[in-house]
Amino acid sequence: MSERVEAGAESAGDGGAGVEHGRHASAGGGSAAAELSREVLTPSVQRFFADLVDALYPEGSKRDEASASVESRGTYLAAGAFALAAVVGLIVFFGRSVPLWGTFSVGTVATAVGAVCGAASGVVGYLASGKTEGGRWRSELHVVQRIADTVTITLLQVTILVMVMLAVFFSLQQAFRDLEVDAFTGLMITAVVSAVAAYAMYLSAVHLNAQRLSGLLAVFVLVGVMVSMVTSQDPEWWKLHFSELGAGTGISRYSFNVTLIVAGFVMSTLGLYIAADLRRWERTARPSPTRNVRAVQVAFVVIGLGLAGVGLVPVNVSLFFHNTFATGMAVVFVALLVSLRWVLDGLPRAVFVFSDALLIGVALAVVLWWPVGYYNLTALELIAAGLIFTWLIVFIRNLGALAGVSEGELVSSLSPSSSGSGVGSADGSGVSAGGV
Repeated sequence: MSERVEAGAESAGDGGAGVEHGRHASAGGGSAAAELSREVLTPSVQRFFADLVDALYPEGSKRDEASASVESRGTYLAAGAFALAAVVGLIVFFGRSVPLWGTFSVGTVATAVGAVCGAASGVVGYLASGKTEGGRWRSELHVVQRIADTVTITLLQVTILVMVMLAVFFSLQQAFRDLEVDAFTGLMITAVVSAVAAYAMYLSAVHLNAQRLSGLLAVFVLVGVMVSMVTSQDPEWWKLHFSELGAGTGISRYSFNVTLIVAGFVMSTLGLYIAADLRRWERTARPSPTRNVRAVQVAFVVIGLGLAGVGLVPVNVSLFFHNTFATGMAVVFVALLVSLRWVLDGLPRAVFVFSDALLIGVALAVVLWWPVGYYNLTALELIAAGLIFTWLIVFIRNLGALAGVSEGELVSSLSPSSSGSGVGSADGSGVSAGGV
């Protein structure tokens, strides 16, 4: 009987404990439900938005992503430039009607904002190109030389961009005379121009090599000299020589001299790219006791400094130093062509044949100027410049083919899948090829 009473007491005690536990469970039910709601709803919401993004912006295959990674980054930079330029345009043009061209116009604002956005994107692209198979040589340069290289390339691209944009807006103003646009149209034009500038500058910088740089240099010199010729105050400058443009006044003078100065520094930078391609080719070429890549690089640097010197010292400032820079540049170039078969022994025979033919062409042009007197010095300078740039482009294209630099290497090096992976160097070591 006593055992039954004790069992009943224990049962009653257990029941009381159960009731007490139920009370605690009931009291904590609200917080537990809230915690359960957070645990269940948050992942659900995340999955919902993830599925929505995947449906709106489906991701391509890994191969497609790798091949389009460069363009994707350019698109993101263009989108950022568009947004930034739209804000600037809204602030500048708010409540105003402005012309397409003039001191304060859509053209000047769009060109200025586009130049800034393009320069920033160009620097990003240039830094990204240094992580590629063909751009690792930049890491071996001194920090000052790398900074100078970056500034020179960016300045070249921005200058070309500005000249093109100013020419476009000036032409549009001539086509739509007395046209003024409202604030919204002005900010949209500014935003579009900035986006295009950022996209184009990024792609130009990230794909930069000796071939592309020589093409940019040729375009830059052609456009700069043409602007100087068109804006010259002296209609008979051509009866003397091209240096007369640098001794003139106004836009013509600055355009000519600045073009030569920038082109000279770009030519010196081009020597670095050519030397990098030559070293890539030299690793697989047959040994030669006379080959000297360093001498070729120094020759291009000296030619560039001479070209910059011609612009820094116009003919009306010092005839002696102006002619010294010009003559020294010509002597070094001729010496390079003559010694090419030894300092770059192993190049294809076609390169040497073309170089000899060009050297003969330059000599013939000089003879036709003096003593024959068939044309004046301006014509001689024009012919010589055309022949030199033709040789430079042909030489660099052949060198690029021999060095084996391809855009496939660049794309694979910049693809997200290669981030953090090692790219084998000549000595078997690896460097990081992760994207910027």
